[in-house]
Amino acid sequence: MRKAIALPIVTLLATLIAFLGGCAPSPTATSVPARVSASPTPTLMRPMQGPQQATPQPTNTKPPVPPKAGAEALEFRLKDLQGREVSLGSLRGKKVMVNFWATWCGPCQTEIPSMVKLYDEFRLRGFEVLAVNLREDPTKVAQFVKRFDMRFPVLLDRGGIVSMNYFVRGIPTSVFVDEKGVIQYVHVGTMSESVMREYVVGLLE
Repeated sequence: MRKAIALPIVTLLATLIAFLGGCAPSPTATSVPARVSASPTPTLMRPMQGPQQATPQPTNTKPPVPPKAGAEALEFRLKDLQGREVSLGSLRGKKVMVNFWATWCGPCQTEIPSMVKLYDEFRLRGFEVLAVNLREDPTKVAQFVKRFDMRFPVLLDRGGIVSMNYFVRGIPTSVFVDEKGVIQYVHVGTMSESVMREYVVGLLE
């Protein structure tokens, strides 16, 4: 009698286990988007300190999404060290490297000389650099810019809104935008001069 009762119970438990196993989500493969590369050691962004400064919101009406190759670059407007407003859209028709950085970031300091060199080499071919500083005091940024002879526009994202809308999680992060405002490459982490040159040359072709 006990054997007769036990058999249906065992059968029921086996069926239940098989059913629950079939409902578990299967793992999905992930792949790196085309034309996107990353350094294994980007510098993590520091927490914001002190009161947040107001930063102009991007003019796009669409909600921001992580930048990727083939997508339209999110428009933004920021002030430079002279207080002049500069927008990404104002450079339409040129090839633009948007670089998110900070003075305290070691990897950022490493790649800035290469940025200066390539800017001088290719600017007459329509290459521009927008160096977007993250949430730092303008006086400190100006001293750093003079020290490294940064001759391209340096913009102040004092409230961190633009970097947030570009989903910047580590710096340096660079977004390469073509003359139509379309993202061609995204690189997270520091770049050697040869790697940066490869991106720039590819953008200008």
